[in-house]
Amino acid sequence: MGVNLDTSKGRIQESPSQESPSQESPSQESGGKKKEERRKKKEERRKKKEERRKKNRRKKKEERRKFFYSLFPVPCSLTTRLNLILSCMAFTSSL
Repeated sequence: MGVNLDTSKGRIQESPSQESPSQESPSQESGGKKKEERRKKKEERRKKKEERRKKNRRKKKEERRKFFYSLFPVPCSLTTRLNLILSCMAFTSSL
């Protein structure tokens, strides 16, 4: 309770405090914290999963590239290498 000095009437009146207690009970506050923690953990798991996917994509891409380079071991671009392989396949199938 705060004290309010009313000068017009010359007396002191007690008034309710301006501070209001938290509207949420302690159990609701802890529930909100738990929800926030779960949301954060879920977000972290999603990020980790996405990183693993990116890493796996890069790995598969590198494996494909190595495979095609091993098929035709001549120093040239991958496009040229694939065209040469396809040409060889077309030539052998026409025999």
